Amino acid sequence: MIYLPITLSVVLGSSLFVAIFFNSVLVSQFMSIEDNDMSLKSIFTITGILFLFGILIMIIGGAYKIFGSILITTAILLWIYRLVLRKMANYLWS
Repeated sequence: MIYLPITLSVVLGSSLFVAIFFNSVLVSQFMSIEDNDMSLKSIFTITGILFLFGILIMIIGGAYKIFGSILITTAILLWIYRLVLRKMANYLWS
């Protein structure tokens, strides 16, 4: 049984090393911090599609109704981000 804790310690340690060093380097290279403005037309389109598929899955989904509620929640959270959180984040960082 000595091999299991040693293996677990090595795997978790290497995962921590990758998370601290490699992920931060990759994020700094590929992530942009500019605020790209989504048009209201694209938000209406995206949330309409998400909401429609969410309702459809909730009606005929059977055991997979949870995916419909996840789609509806995603559509609602997109509007919360667009109307509230984005303005708050821009205010805090400006």
